[in-house]
Amino acid sequence: MKWVSTKLSEVASFQAGNAWKSSNFNDKGLGLPVIRIQNVTDSNVSNFVFWDLDFDKRYLIHKDDLLLSLSGSFRACFWNGPEALLNQRIVRLVERSEIIERKWLYYFLNYHIQQIAGLGRHALISNVSLTDLKKLKIQIPPISEQRRIVEILDQADALRKKHAEADAIPARILPALFYKMFGDPATNPMGWDIMTLADGGATVRYGLGQPPDSDPSGVPLIRATNIRRGVINDEDVLLVRRESVPEKRNAFLSADEVIVVRSGAYTGDVAQVTERWAGSVAGYDLVVTPGESFCGEYIESYLLTPHIQNNYFANLKSRSGQPHLNAAQLSDTPVPQPPKEIQLGFSAHVKAIRQLRVRLSDSGQRLDVLFSTILHRAFNGDLTAKWREAHMEELLAEMEAQVKALKLEMAH
Repeated sequence: MKWVSTKLSEVASFQAGNAWKSSNFNDKGLGLPVIRIQNVTDSNVSNFVFWDLDFDKRYLIHKDDLLLSLSGSFRACFWNGPEALLNQRIVRLVERSEIIERKWLYYFLNYHIQQIAGLGRHALISNVSLTDLKKLKIQIPPISEQRRIVEILDQADALRKKHAEADAIPARILPALFYKMFGDPATNPMGWDIMTLADGGATVRYGLGQPPDSDPSGVPLIRATNIRRGVINDEDVLLVRRESVPEKRNAFLSADEVIVVRSGAYTGDVAQVTERWAGSVAGYDLVVTPGESFCGEYIESYLLTPHIQNNYFANLKSRSGQPHLNAAQLSDTPVPQPPKEIQLGFSAHVKAIRQLRVRLSDSGQRLDVLFSTILHRAFNGDLTAKWREAHMEELLAEMEAQVKALKLEMAH
């Protein structure tokens, strides 16, 4: 039994977002939030801009509306945020419920997301036109089979989400452990001596201004985009030729050093260099060598506290048009100086938690691979093949109704 084949436009309607005038946006929470590309995600959403002028209600988005971004980062999601307005390059899809299940359509879009992205006009940023999206071919199982597919995929996806929740626990433990051992640096309740990083013996240097020659078998170049709240992310890490790194720049990283993002959107983000990344090359960022008085784990955690991120760094970044930190400013950062043996105790805890995070990450990757396999089998028909055989009479009747509905639509 072959599934019904048609175009996406025959099974769903579309509402494209509006080209709001960005000069009228506000960041004070006035009016309704505007859903931009970066807000199209299944997780909790934030970083909104707001619109407090008149608007057409066609662009009003409600919880559980199905959204698809059509530029840059291509993603499909159910809207999980507040009532909001739809921006350009995002489309809301409304399924024809007599033909297709909304959750099945969601999984279909995610399974074919690379194909959808491939429809884009390949300029600097790929854009997909609504016209091309509507022409996308879609093979539709009968409604009952769609529901069976969704049931299985939901179970598999629930395992991934539970794992993601567990994966987030270590990230919450570290700040709590820091406060327990050292107190809130904003009030310094333990009365530690306060000194600058430089006075405590730490040194700060610059990474490379220009990336060396790329080399597929070379050494990693750690850039700002690889730094995420205490973690060096290996996604999109560039590999460069070791011989093209200028020796006089002292650009190679050592374990225990700490990278601080120097400029741009991630200014002030921090990650310690672990053994895994020792020997990598520092990109256009700042590198702290802890010296004798500090441990890298302590410096990393301290620089990530709200006291530093929201006060000291924020004040420095606001002095220039673009967020920016320099070596002198970082060297002058005031730091409480607990005894080294307490820092070393904290360091041991941090290393144990990092090992746990690695194990969780590995198991998470295995779950992602398993889910991708199940998703593939769902849309090539293998996942429900035996179930389909056991329900053939019912499915044939549903398929006949689907074909009839599609023909009636096409006749109009």
